[in-house]
Amino acid sequence: GRTVSNMTNKLGDTEIDSNTPEIYLGYGRTEGFSSNEKIDRNRPASYSSKPDISNGEWSLEGNWAIYDEFIIPEKDGELNLGFDAKNVFLVVEPEEKNGQIEVMLDGKHLKNGLIAPEKSDLYQLIGLTERGKHVLKLRIEGRLRLFAFTFG
Repeated sequence: GRTVSNMTNKLGDTEIDSNTPEIYLGYGRTEGFSSNEKIDRNRPASYSSKPDISNGEWSLEGNWAIYDEFIIPEKDGELNLGFDAKNVFLVVEPEEKNGQIEVMLDGKHLKNGLIAPEKSDLYQLIGLTERGKHVLKLRIEGRLRLFAFTFG
């Protein structure tokens, strides 16, 4: 398949308005992991989120497996991310059909906040009119591999 770096180049000429660096979710290159537990590599483990999350930090809730380049929920799970940007993108690769991502911003459901990834691609989760500090919560259902967040 395509690598994360090739996929993020798709942003091309989009003007970047972000104070959050790219975040890789696998243990190979990740920074900002802030669940209460340490990363348990290559096998399912239970994780819990801290109440407060800062820019560039992310945490998991539920049972997840964390691999070198991606994370995947056992059945379903939550991911919380602190960011300071206008746009948020996520590289997703479905392992099986019918997975979906429910997107919430600062605790609120979004109008078009349900994404059902059909193929390995870069998906836009958030598109705001201006940059700001927010907390993104994703509720993942199904076997979706999550690779990296990019911001614009």
